[in-house]
Amino acid sequence: MALDRYNTGATLLMLLATLAAPALAQNKGDSGKKLYCWDEGSRRICSDTLPPEAVNSARQEFNARSGTRSAEIQRALTAEERADAALAEAQQKIDAAAADTRRRTEQAMLATYGSEDALRRVFAERTAIVDNNINTALYNVASLREALAAQLLSAGNRELAGQKVS
Repeated sequence: MALDRYNTGATLLMLLATLAAPALAQNKGDSGKKLYCWDEGSRRICSDTLPPEAVNSARQEFNARSGTRSAEIQRALTAEERADAALAEAQQKIDAAAADTRRRTEQAMLATYGSEDALRRVFAERTAIVDNNINTALYNVASLREALAAQLLSAGNRELAGQKVS
């Protein structure tokens, strides 16, 4: 008859609830308890309350019941450090955008040109255009230099002849 009493579902459920109640009460009671440890100068301070002057300090938080570290909080950043971090984040965004643009350009080239030979031909044409632009710029610089030398020679001759130099 004793076996029948424990075989019923209701009795088994009541037995489990009775065993689980103390465990739930223990976990619920100290779930918010923490220990805080931080450095003040060369001393290590640990307490169950965090004083206002230690709020911006780097600290570690521990579970009061188990003693395991639950969090590690870094110190508050200065205004200069926040500005540097914002600048670094902006630079990362710019770099990511440039990498994305480069990737999209490469994907567009792959979609546009059917073979590697076609892509090489286009690059060769573009290189030829850039080389031609460089040669044109070099010619223009040489031409301007000759014109300047001619004007200086003309001004020098007029000055030696006693004429007015414009």
